[in-house]
Amino acid sequence: MRSSRRTAAIVAATCTMLSLPAAAHAGPDPDVARLHGSALVFYPPSPADEVRFTVDAYARYGGLGPWPVRSWGTAHLSHHSPAQNYTVWYSMRVDCLMTGGDTATVTGEVLDASPNAAGWIGDRVGFSVTDRGRRDRVGMTGLLSPYPDDSPAPRKCTAPAAYSTVVGGGYTVTDTDHW
Repeated sequence: MRSSRRTAAIVAATCTMLSLPAAAHAGPDPDVARLHGSALVFYPPSPADEVRFTVDAYARYGGLGPWPVRSWGTAHLSHHSPAQNYTVWYSMRVDCLMTGGDTATVTGEVLDASPNAAGWIGDRVGFSVTDRGRRDRVGMTGLLSPYPDDSPAPRKCTAPAAYSTVVGGGYTVTDTDHW
């Protein structure tokens, strides 16, 4: 009995040791891209406002070039205006993350919102991020457009250029080789 326990322990230890080098060198999935982070974003129309965009999005690539075969994750936007004494926020489910080098585009559907933005539930929104270390930038479609004949919903995987600067926090874009 003692001998079989000892043999089992040696076999288990040997199997563990043999599997360690492979596990130690195993990296992230090379077909999965990621955008992760949270930042305060400068809002030019009202510089004192606090706008924060938080995102944790993933995309699996494989065979379609730059278009992901599957995307998932969440994003959250909050906008507080001290001058007008209001806060609005919404959370979205990511339906597309597209990456290229240090840039990423995220689109999705609003799933939850503050009471003063409840009408946005079900709407599509889009964001873009440029990961430049301490000089990240963000662009967003928002849910209001300055163009009277504009469609309110961006197409999947589309968003404006990253036009606003990040003033606190930041993002990390983990790209993958799509081709």
